[in-house]
Amino acid sequence: MTWRVKDDGRYVNVAMCRGSDASVPFASHEAWQTAIEGMVPRLGQKLLVGLQEQLLVEASRGTNEDWLIELLYDDTERRVEAICSRVELAWGDVLVGGKFSLNPENRLTIEVDWGVPAGNLPRAPEV
Repeated sequence: MTWRVKDDGRYVNVAMCRGSDASVPFASHEAWQTAIEGMVPRLGQKLLVGLQEQLLVEASRGTNEDWLIELLYDDTERRVEAICSRVELAWGDVLVGGKFSLNPENRLTIEVDWGVPAGNLPRAPEV
């Protein structure tokens, strides 16, 4: 999956002071547009189910504990929660430091610096 962030804007011209008989300076029309693209790293997890777990599941079939087994082994929901949690950690990384870093996570190393000015980053209040 790929991502793209587009941004555009215009520069604000600052008026200049002038004397009463001086000419008014000319303004200029300046605008900018940028686009940043990249690929989202693949996220995933797998779960090893051993022989003992398989035997316990088979032995419990037909009992009134089916709801407990379903709750315990609802692996799809657990994997989705794990992936969503990892994405939230990445968002937090960007919000706190203006960068996203994987140093190395599962043989993958990525760093993206969004160029957030230091004044826009959160800072702990001084006591």
